[in-house]
Amino acid sequence: MSDPKNLGERLRFLRKELKLAQADVAAAVDISRSHLAEIEAGKNPGFVTFIELAKFFSVSLDYLYFGLAAHKNNVEDEAVELRERVLLDFWRGLTDSQKQAVFDLLLSDRSSKVA
Repeated sequence: MSDPKNLGERLRFLRKELKLAQADVAAAVDISRSHLAEIEAGKNPGFVTFIELAKFFSVSLDYLYFGLAAHKNNVEDEAVELRERVLLDFWRGLTDSQKQAVFDLLLSDRSSKVA
């Protein structure tokens, strides 16, 4: 699908671009797999789900709804793959002291492997 024409097609395109199953995306945005299938088939997702899908795929609302502009929001926020996005969301949920502890752990693990 080179030029998705509607919201459902764009969602399917983005999901397949990331090689994700409907169940994976549905779980990530807290809806059922069958509801996601209905949305991909053309059903209106509802406002909250629409926002959550745009956030999950890191796309603008304009792209998702109208197909306008580049479909990536902001290069700084663009996650290369789902695992990176999960890590980024985890990181953003940590307190400053937790972030420092994780950072220290990563650096200590890295230096122990170099030695």
